[in-house]
Amino acid sequence: MVENENYQISGSLREPVVNSSGPAQQQLNEYDKELRLYNAEISELYQKYRLAMQENDESKTDSLIALLEGMDSKINAYDSLYILNNPASPTAVIALRNIFYRYDADELSAMMSNIDK
Repeated sequence: MVENENYQISGSLREPVVNSSGPAQQQLNEYDKELRLYNAEISELYQKYRLAMQENDESKTDSLIALLEGMDSKINAYDSLYILNNPASPTAVIALRNIFYRYDADELSAMMSNIDK
């Protein structure tokens, strides 16, 4: 998040770490911390899925697809709850960007009305 604060950036291009005294960046960091846990689990499931595909193990691939879909639902719930519980946070807009395509126009309008202007 860009705000008028001091930033310290470390880590790597793949895993950057951004520290700031700014509240918007701190909110984004907290949101990202939880999201990274989900993404790590998804990455592990995809590795198992690729191996199951190479082994032509249809039973295993089907169960892994179900687990991946479950993770997708967890992330969707996480983003939805973040928006509901943090409507004044600029990070809520990022969470909405991640899930907006899942909703019809009325549902999306209701979610957007929760975000403070």
